[in-house]
Amino acid sequence: MQSSIKYLCKTVSFAAVIVLFSLRTFAQTQSFLVGVRGGTTFERNAGDIQEGDLFAAKFLPWTWGHIDGWHLRPRWEASVGYLHDEGKQGFAGTTGPVFELHHGMFPVTLEGGVSLTGMSRYEFPNKDLGGWFQFTDHIGLNWHIAKNFTMGWRYQHTSNAGIYRRNPGLNLQMLSASYAF
Repeated sequence: MQSSIKYLCKTVSFAAVIVLFSLRTFAQTQSFLVGVRGGTTFERNAGDIQEGDLFAAKFLPWTWGHIDGWHLRPRWEASVGYLHDEGKQGFAGTTGPVFELHHGMFPVTLEGGVSLTGMSRYEFPNKDLGGWFQFTDHIGLNWHIAKNFTMGWRYQHTSNAGIYRRNPGLNLQMLSASYAF
């Protein structure tokens, strides 16, 4: 049994190296972003819902602006993660556009976006979100610490936009760390 587990670990590690090498080789002409994100709600009536995500994005080939050094750069982002509240967990996945506004070489950028969201669980001990299909929008700040490394903060709102009978919404403050290549 232990030899099977060791073999599986070696196979997965080898596959991960091949995939990362392939992405790095392909990334010479493309721009990607990968990262982790986590946070919680600070609302009194929402309990202590926490979220953790892994996310990936592809920068799109357009940049708008160039007026007085301001640029708006779009990317397409997807995430998978979990929601947790008082021992109840559920998975969530999102996908949608994000727009990043930056000025010249200033290391802080403003971003905002909206995503389609699917949830495996929408009823938690302190919050019933109404249904499995939601929308998540956000606004945040990113600090580009190094050429490829960024730390970020975002305020995000998830709701079903009234397509279900219940629509209380969920507001979270999230911190992130990401790597661009």
